[in-house]
Amino acid sequence: MINELRRHSNIRMEDLILSQGKLIDFLKSSEKNPIKEMLSDKIAIYLPQSFWNLIRNAYIHGTRIRFDNERTNLSKIKESDLAYNLAKFGYKELGPEIRQGEDYSMEYIISSILMGDDPRRAAAASILISKNRPSFELLEFLSMRHGFAEKLLGLLEAINDISPAPEFSDAISAFKERGINPSSVDDGQIRNLMELYVPRTG
Repeated sequence: MINELRRHSNIRMEDLILSQGKLIDFLKSSEKNPIKEMLSDKIAIYLPQSFWNLIRNAYIHGTRIRFDNERTNLSKIKESDLAYNLAKFGYKELGPEIRQGEDYSMEYIISSILMGDDPRRAAAASILISKNRPSFELLEFLSMRHGFAEKLLGLLEAINDISPAPEFSDAISAFKERGINPSSVDDGQIRNLMELYVPRTG
């Protein structure tokens, strides 16, 4: 339905579909994440009554819902916060001392990395994706909004070639349905990092 609306209108629409469980998880998280920041500004909700009933029920059952009025500028996340969050999600860089920093969601850290031009950091994003399985729906949304969809798709294809998984294939298919073409990535560097950081199963 959204794709049909997009094709027949001149309005830019950035759609995001989340399960109820994922939505509540993002809203109660102490980490900075786009869901808490989006809900107070310029958003349309499909079936709003169901949405607010979900929020009400979560609140009644003791879930603390958080909303942030200030948007995160992904290009201005501090280097020390990037290093801290990379370590938090399982990738420890050589060199910098890791100190407690601002907590960001994994999707924000991956997005901030892929918006930059550091191939080493881009390869590090593959570790976060492989080890932690972020919300691919949210990553797709952020990549379309911030212009790194081709880079993310190239990374996902490389990860899926090395360590196939259904969620990677589904995410790749979603991008290709939008007509996105992958950027080239350093498969060898990604493979080497995954052998170091991601344990093989089976």
